[in-house]
Amino acid sequence: MDWIKFAYLIPLLPLAAFLLIVFGFRFFKGSRISSYVSILFNTASFVLSCFVFLKILNLEHTDSYSGPIQFSLSWIHLHSVSGIIPLHLQIGILLDPLSAIMALMVTFVSTLIMIYSIGYMEGDPGFSTFFSYMSLFVMAMLTLTLSNNFLLTFAGWELVGLCSYLLIGFWYKKPSAAKAAIKAFVVTRTGDVGFLIGMIILYWKTGTFNFIQISHLNLPALLSGWLLWGIPLLIFCGAVGKSAQFPLHVWLPDAMEGPTPVSALIHAATMVAAGVYLVARTYFLFVISPTALLVVAWIGVFTAFMAATMALVQWDIKRVLAYSTISQLGYMMLGLGVGPIGFVFAIFLLLTHAFFKALLFLGAGSVSHPFHEEENPFDMHHYGGLKKKMPHTYWTFLFATLAITGCPLFAGFFSKDAVIDSAFQSRILTHNLLWGLALFTAFLTSAYMFRMFFLTFHGTKEPEHQVHESPWVMILPLMILAVFSLIGGWFGFSWYRLHLPWHDWIERFMNPYVQLYHIPVSHTIDWMGMGLGTFVFLAGFFTAWVLYSKGLRFASALENPIIKPFHQLFVQKWYMDEFWGLILSLFGFGLSSIASWIDTNLFDGTVRGIGMGTGGIGLKIRSIQTGFVQQYAFIIYLAVLILIIFVVSGGYLWTARFF
Repeated sequence: MDWIKFAYLIPLLPLAAFLLIVFGFRFFKGSRISSYVSILFNTASFVLSCFVFLKILNLEHTDSYSGPIQFSLSWIHLHSVSGIIPLHLQIGILLDPLSAIMALMVTFVSTLIMIYSIGYMEGDPGFSTFFSYMSLFVMAMLTLTLSNNFLLTFAGWELVGLCSYLLIGFWYKKPSAAKAAIKAFVVTRTGDVGFLIGMIILYWKTGTFNFIQISHLNLPALLSGWLLWGIPLLIFCGAVGKSAQFPLHVWLPDAMEGPTPVSALIHAATMVAAGVYLVARTYFLFVISPTALLVVAWIGVFTAFMAATMALVQWDIKRVLAYSTISQLGYMMLGLGVGPIGFVFAIFLLLTHAFFKALLFLGAGSVSHPFHEEENPFDMHHYGGLKKKMPHTYWTFLFATLAITGCPLFAGFFSKDAVIDSAFQSRILTHNLLWGLALFTAFLTSAYMFRMFFLTFHGTKEPEHQVHESPWVMILPLMILAVFSLIGGWFGFSWYRLHLPWHDWIERFMNPYVQLYHIPVSHTIDWMGMGLGTFVFLAGFFTAWVLYSKGLRFASALENPIIKPFHQLFVQKWYMDEFWGLILSLFGFGLSSIASWIDTNLFDGTVRGIGMGTGGIGLKIRSIQTGFVQQYAFIIYLAVLILIIFVVSGGYLWTARFF
């Protein structure tokens, strides 16, 4: 059977689960049936994604892959009228190496998170509602991933934003959760305005929303002047919002108010991955503009560095991981921004990051489980010495920590270090500066991750609570993700030759995609880069080990006059919340006040003035309507007398000359 013909079911299956739960199974109080429906349909979507992925892989292996596979339906078709651009809108899916591997990752990771959620959300009054939202979230991300045009992508894009709002504010009775949901929704919509404007301008210039059709056009000739770099940067605005890049990163740490499985799904497989995917999907627009690529690279590397500094001082374990996600997304943007040499490495980091970041968040949920009675169960001040109490969580969390910090043979070593090295190998001066900052950020990553690890599982502190391991329904997904955090990087690139038959399969799998968009990929073995990556990993590890392995032995150092200002800057999150508050005060509230005055006094005042003037004239005219016949006769007599005087005095001749 040619399963690829049924690829449209990949997003429709989670949608079916959402509809079944909302209109049926949510009424079964106290039952797990909603979770089973959600997991069953999501697993079916994963299986179908596997068939599609294997089909494309087989086409490539047999040299039968002739290009992207599209299935489209016409939605709206309007012919040109009076010079207006004809409008032809389609709904369709696009199957190529990029969409196939992304759909596989999204369905696989989301299924594991849903299984974990059975144990984590046990007893929650909104159990069924939670799983309905999760299914809708997965459907939205898959719609975005598989779409073959900007319009359907934007629909999935906005639906992802809606689902994140619903799930971040899932416990909406908590004021902090409600505020975090609103903040996430507003901030990401800010970036979406740029995306929408860029999409409309591009349609105006090309006459189509279809990705493949646009990529085959002579874009440098069509997009002359500022449009050459303006359109990709406008689209990048949407990615900045969704993927929490500077300066629109402020929503993601607050989004930790949602349930932990939601955090795992947002950070690993859906919301924040959408921005990186959008840049990769529209890379044909970026490669023709060195200016746009340079902006993407610098935004990415600065975001990675800034987020890493803030993660160093956080005590909420989920916020440490949130800033870690922002930093890792910055690395992905760096890989895309340095040009074609880093493109595939950025996609590979996006895939491997899904494994170890989902594992880290689910591990944080497992750690916090015994502390659920605390006001903030994720505060690391409660933790310490959990290694013996929670051995399964400990070892899986360790695997994820080693993966994200770039320990040799773990996933991050093959993906994150490859992104950093691509900046060095591009041999461009500005890219070398990017490489230096990215390498220093890798040191910070190792330091803050092992700080969190030591404060949670090591030290001399004895837990005050009756700590126990999480149930197996939560542990099993952790173990599966731990395996992929270890071996995920082994399916890497030829520059890390392990002499295995699959050592560079992803590079070969993505080759048709990069050829279609004229993205040359060339990379050689860089032993110095590998050595430096290992060195900064070890440096960060030993720094954290000295400072935190035995508890907070050097806490007094924070009062050092040299260290204290930097510590305060990082604790205050570089004052970015205050900055946006000032912007809203000066521009948001200021402009709204001006608009309110104009609306009240100019527009409303004009309308009210016309009404009042008409009413006044009516009052004056009404005063002569007395009902006395003698008065009316006198007025007629007076008017006739004036007319006679006017004619006799030569007014007739003057009037004739005038007209």
